[in-house]
Amino acid sequence: MVLNRPTLIHLADLRFSSLEHLKSWCDVAHKQKWEQAISRLVSTKAFDHAERVFDEAKLKMREGDEEDAYKLFTRMGIISKIIITKSDFQEFKNSPVIIKRVLLDGRRFYYLFDQCIAYLKELEESLKKRYELKKAEKSYDEQDLPVLQSEETPEDKDYFIKESMVIDPRDLVRYIACKHRALIIDYRKDQTDVIQYANAGQLLVAQVPADAVVPGCIGSSLIRSAEIAQRAILQRMADVDVVVLMGSGNAPNEEKDMIAGSKEQILYSALSMYNNNFRLKNLPKFLKGGFENWRLYYPMHTSTKFAMRRKFVDIANRTEFARAVAEYKK
Repeated sequence: MVLNRPTLIHLADLRFSSLEHLKSWCDVAHKQKWEQAISRLVSTKAFDHAERVFDEAKLKMREGDEEDAYKLFTRMGIISKIIITKSDFQEFKNSPVIIKRVLLDGRRFYYLFDQCIAYLKELEESLKKRYELKKAEKSYDEQDLPVLQSEETPEDKDYFIKESMVIDPRDLVRYIACKHRALIIDYRKDQTDVIQYANAGQLLVAQVPADAVVPGCIGSSLIRSAEIAQRAILQRMADVDVVVLMGSGNAPNEEKDMIAGSKEQILYSALSMYNNNFRLKNLPKFLKGGFENWRLYYPMHTSTKFAMRRKFVDIANRTEFARAVAEYKK
């Protein structure tokens, strides 16, 4: 199902420690008096309440508060389940009623029902990724890793006093070994093969659609163009020590070498000049040789999207809410 996603402002900080923690809160919170009050309403009145909760949930998504949005969509699901069990549900489903110029019939009820499930699935995917990232960063911060002193590890300043706009994959790995963080932004057209680095707290990787890198592109629009699970990672660009742009081939060594209107020039300008909300600590760099050069040196740190795709249990197969949907579809 294609969702009309609300425009994102900024992701709010996470307050729960995991998706399971958030779900357990929802399980406890819904056993309150409001549920009993909804049970006493006729279907049209209950649905009116469900619509308000749905609108509030979308507002929370627009504000970037994914946890509160998840709570509210869960509440709407519970209300919808209650509506389906009401004695007047068949009449409500089959007899359109006009309230405040809004058509409240079974078709609209099912439409919002279906959207609610889809939003919950998207939020689960995004939140799970963010909780994992938060856990990895906390673990990394708590580690007391010795800074490498070998000849292979240059001084930190060496990486940024260079005028070159490119960084070799080996230099990047050495750099993050010095307890620095980096974000690779993959802007290739074909993103089937991806980087999968062992320590997500050190090296973050996010994909942006190649067709989103167009004239007029700015930092915030680039984030909005990405899949919802990628946005939280992209918003960390202001926190990491270096942002590395990864294409399919060679990148310009100097800014004067960039071709006006090329994806490299557009992306570089979007992040370095037109990026007021997520200002970078240092100017972005390009990964020398692109993805293929990374894979040449670090095949063990590459994978495919298919292999990395997490197996999310479809909410429609395991919740009382979804069982009610299935019953309604009959």
